Amino acid sequence: MKVPKIIMPKIRLAPFRMGDLENVFRLCSAPETSEYAVWEPHKSRLVTLRFLLWARREPNGLHWCAFDAKSGEFIGTCSLINIDREALSAELGYSVCKPLWGNGYAGEMCRALIRYGFERLALERIYVRIMEENRRSLRVAEKLGFTEDGAPERVFVKEIERNVRKFVFTREEFQKNPQKNSQKP
Repeated sequence: MKVPKIIMPKIRLAPFRMGDLENVFRLCSAPETSEYAVWEPHKSRLVTLRFLLWARREPNGLHWCAFDAKSGEFIGTCSLINIDREALSAELGYSVCKPLWGNGYAGEMCRALIRYGFERLALERIYVRIMEENRRSLRVAEKLGFTEDGAPERVFVKEIERNVRKFVFTREEFQKNPQKNSQKP
């Protein structure tokens, strides 16, 4: 799938490029960034390079680097993965560089991908899976209007059993709440 550029008021999303290696390595090698992710911190640039190459050819996913719209500073990455054309659903994921936590970037990335998923991919459902301990991401999902979908699931992540909560945002919710979704990519 071709990954388009997306411009929002606060951020600019661009497809992964090989020139993003250093930024993505810095993000993915930080232990605090991967604490609630399913992947281990990247130990080398080779691991990051393999990830970038894989992401560029993944058939059921779209991956972006996020940059501050004014300064051009690298913010993090975001993705729509597990895109299911029959079920019209996708999973949303994101990572933000720790020094930039708390600045609204995660919400802005999510809003951009929610709009893109519903308007361009004609999805009916977008979901996030969040480890119960990840209070920041739980707050992002709540602010965006995601609703919890079922009971937490016990899963092993990095050899530790954890509760993972699933939250869903539907096309119907997207269409009902124009103020929250008014920023166009």
